Amino acid sequence: MKAKFIENVANARILRNKLDFGEGIEHEYFIQRAVLLKHEHFINFREHLSGENAIVQNHLNDMFIDDNGVWHVILVCCVQADIMLVIFNDGTNTAKYVSIKTNGGERVEPKFTPCNRY
Repeated sequence: MKAKFIENVANARILRNKLDFGEGIEHEYFIQRAVLLKHEHFINFREHLSGENAIVQNHLNDMFIDDNGVWHVILVCCVQADIMLVIFNDGTNTAKYVSIKTNGGERVEPKFTPCNRY
């Protein structure tokens, strides 16, 4: 898969604006690990992308560049959100390069509630 990544962005709002204006570098990536967060942790994570982060620190070994130049990334998501963040770092404890993936504006949670399954 390919996506445009923005370097050193402060939060998801700025990230989305920059991507909408066509900024960033396009790179092929592979999701090495998905990290599912509780809603309040995800909100905090997406509002503080530029600082050192425990989630990125815990998954440093999951983010690397393979022999074909493909970025192996982590996907940070939340069941109650309609966006997912694709994170790559360059050996630091920060989310150096970030991109957004959406699921069409639909929250994930309603798909898994019992009332919709039966």
